Amino acid sequence: MKRSLTGPAAVSSRDTGKSEQVRNGRSLTRPWFGSLPGLGALAVLTVVACLLVACDLFPSTGGIEFPPIGSLYINYNTDTTIVDAVTLLAEGGGPLNGYTWQLASGSSYPSGTTVDPLTGVFKPTGGALSHTPTTFKMTVTAGSYSAASPAYTVRVVNYGSGPVPSAVLQQWPPGVDPSALELADAEAGKPYGASLYVLGGTPPYHWSEDVAYSTDLTTAGLTVHGTTGVVSGTPVSSVSGKTLSFRVIVTDATGKTAAFKPTYSINVR
Repeated sequence: MKRSLTGPAAVSSRDTGKSEQVRNGRSLTRPWFGSLPGLGALAVLTVVACLLVACDLFPSTGGIEFPPIGSLYINYNTDTTIVDAVTLLAEGGGPLNGYTWQLASGSSYPSGTTVDPLTGVFKPTGGALSHTPTTFKMTVTAGSYSAASPAYTVRVVNYGSGPVPSAVLQQWPPGVDPSALELADAEAGKPYGASLYVLGGTPPYHWSEDVAYSTDLTTAGLTVHGTTGVVSGTPVSSVSGKTLSFRVIVTDATGKTAAFKPTYSINVR
């Protein structure tokens, strides 16, 4: 995971494996793992499982990661309440067009809010909005991969009798220097996926590659899905060892165009 956005530390669904070394001492009369009393069978099963995963003979369930996005906000005063819509981020898992987002068991949205199951956009439902800070978690799937998200924090700000601010439609989180943004690495010949960020405005959003800047994605065999904002596809072998650079254009339901167009990059192995 390469993104560095404001907010809590990024959470990976991958388990961290620890490599172990077996010292010299094979026996001529028994298998080498016999030198590990009580652990021989376990050691063999562990090695076989690791080899199967490395060869992609069965998928790891930890292929999806969650770049941080900072807090979610509900702002209100004596007259009105506003929710800043924002995309929750995921990458990995090799989605065809996007990720599927589902509220995790035991979690609940703040009243009057939801997360779109196909786009991962946190947004208002039109119902009465809660003024109580809370957290919730999501379960995200892409193909055969599934992962639990970190806890998303919903902050509630009371502006009293003053005006309630709303986020400007933009592609960059507030407080982050709008410079190049490096997404997760890709591997030629392997499915790739990464969702892109937008804040504010009125969902649903529409996404497209800024071909006036670059056509690197199309050339590489990747696309930005127009309704989900997910970069997906399988990079072709000719881009192995190269860095793809691209920008996207995002518009909301009212036709407004998102401010700030960061230059995204993807290193292809």
